[in-house]
Amino acid sequence: MGQKLLVGIAAFIIVVAGLKAAAGLVVPFLLAVFLAILCAPSLVWLKQHRVPSGISILLIMAAVVVLLLTLASLLNTSVSGFSEQVPVYEESLKQRLAGVQKLLTSYGLILPEGFLTDNLNPNVVMGMVKRTLTGFGGMLSNVFLVILTLLFILLEGSTFPKKLQQISRFPHASGEQVQRIIQSINRYMAIKVMTSFATGLLVWLSLSVLGIDFPILWGITAFLLNFVPTIGSVIAAAPAILLAIVQSGFGDALLVGVAYLAINVVI
Repeated sequence: MGQKLLVGIAAFIIVVAGLKAAAGLVVPFLLAVFLAILCAPSLVWLKQHRVPSGISILLIMAAVVVLLLTLASLLNTSVSGFSEQVPVYEESLKQRLAGVQKLLTSYGLILPEGFLTDNLNPNVVMGMVKRTLTGFGGMLSNVFLVILTLLFILLEGSTFPKKLQQISRFPHASGEQVQRIIQSINRYMAIKVMTSFATGLLVWLSLSVLGIDFPILWGITAFLLNFVPTIGSVIAAAPAILLAIVQSGFGDALLVGVAYLAINVVI
């Protein structure tokens, strides 16, 4: 039992290390698979309207290229602007934390000098946000590899149901099951895309009204992370709330948090 556990742990470590080493290939592949799932409803719709498979795939690929290039450009521009402002945000966060410590002291809670700034290091906090946003931009930057992988997936996916029917003992039943599964996935992904887009749009509008810096960046982040179940919305809200604290104080941060909560409740 002990040996099996050790072998399992060792295998897990090797797999994780391998994935990390191959991240340059794995991440574009996973992104291409994700995009293929998102594109499936459009591909089915075009086929239902008697558009040939080759033209359908060509139209979808063109739309994906435009979308990826636009997102990559917006993210890179916003992340570059955010990176330039990081030193200003770090200094502002230090002042906010110092103000909180003075407030606690006035209420009788005596903390060592610099306690909050030492334990909530602004350099580490803002650096973590910067690395996360840079990761998003880097993920979208390898457009050629993502598009090439997506093309192969769509070409293979368009013939997959026929191949499955050919190798099945019950072709008719297998075809119906595959169609039901595809329809369910397509319906779910279509709804998810629309809700994610609405979430990103409302986040952008809300932060623009509240005067938070880089609202487009946080809108795109909310759109992308909304595809992550449960915790995606929480992760998307954290950088914007932190920036609101740094930029305007805890009052505006509370408004930003309420805005995110309201958007996720409504949508």
